[in-house]
Formats: sequence, C-alpha cells, structure tokens
Amino acid sequence: MYGDGIGLDVGVDPEHFMASFTLRYGKTLTAVTRDNVEIEMAGKADMDGVPSTEKKSDGKVATDGNLRIKIGRQINGYAVDLVEAGADAQKVVEALSDK
Repeated sequence: MYGDGIGLDVGVDPEHFMASFTLRYGKTLTAVTRDNVEIEMAGKADMDGVPSTEKKSDGKVATDGNLRIKIGRQINGYAVDLVEAGADAQKVVEALSDK
C-alpha cells in the first residue's frame, strides 16, 4: 500500500486499553511479503523559487522516486518442513529450482 500526502491514523489496542494517533506528511509504503524479500524505496522533491511576499507562479517543483523489489529463494516455510520431515535437502533444492 502506497500513500503520499497528509494522513491521520487512529487505532486502539484493546489488550492494553491504549489509543494511538499518528499524523504523517510524506510518502509511506506498506508491503506484506513472503520470506527473503528486499524492498527499497527512494524519493526526492526539488523546488526552485524566489522568495517574495507577492503571489507568483514562477517557481518550479519536481518530484522523482523509485521502488526496487528483490525476491530471493524461499529459505524456510514448507522447504524447511520437508527437510525436517526427512526429505533429502538436495532434492528439495533441485525441485524448487525446476519451477
């Protein structure tokens, strides 16, 4: 989930009877992934303008950014369960490499 701008998050922790409030301004990224995943998000904003008391529209604003996701081989979960149950680890790796 990606968000950009102003946001307000309100929550309640019923176990501890606590409320939470978060006010944010900017970019946020929330990702739910499986094992062995790297996520990198970078962004920048540039503004070029002249300070003045008059309202002018001669300023320039530019934004740029990127998102990089690297997904590696799954190293736990069902593969580990297979090996712990007695499967040959090399055969499990070969089977995962074939797909």
